[in-house]
Amino acid sequence: MFMKLYDLPRDDEAGIKIYTDVYDEEAYVRFHHLDGMYSYCTVDGGGVAHIAASAPIDVYKDGYRIQTP
Repeated sequence: MFMKLYDLPRDDEAGIKIYTDVYDEEAYVRFHHLDGMYSYCTVDGGGVAHIAASAPIDVYKDGYRIQTP
């Protein structure tokens, strides 16, 4: 079942894992909260990523995965 990133609960502490297969299928960011039309995510080791709030996701391993067309 697919859902949208904006359906996830807010998690400012540890963050919810969102796997992305842009570079590596094991790569992930940690979703913390929405900030307007985009999300505020952090990358382990430093850095920030912003994913569209309407990105389709599904349950994957110990978090979620962004669905690509």
